[in-house]
Amino acid sequence: MILCDTGPLVAAAIRNDIDNHACNELFTGLHLAGRPILVPGTVIAEVGYLLQQPGGTHIEATFLRSFAESSLRHVGLEPVDFVRVSELVETYADFRSAPPTPQSPPR
Repeated sequence: MILCDTGPLVAAAIRNDIDNHACNELFTGLHLAGRPILVPGTVIAEVGYLLQQPGGTHIEATFLRSFAESSLRHVGLEPVDFVRVSELVETYADFRSAPPTPQSPPR
């Protein structure tokens, strides 16, 4: 089983993403091998938001449908997961993965 984060899912869905081909190959291989791809609810929300911006609601709906079709499986986070997430947030507080948006002023 594979626990998947946002980046590979977005890259697989956006055709002009530099990692599109590699991510699609990865997911196809996992699917053919019968390996479940688990996606936390927080990742589902983030991917939906990121896909809707460049691709519109159709691409977001297609992503969400993949859970109904069992291509991807939703997994809930446990209390211990939130402890680890908080540790990562504190460890990488100075790391900026994206430029600030109007909703999030610069630090």
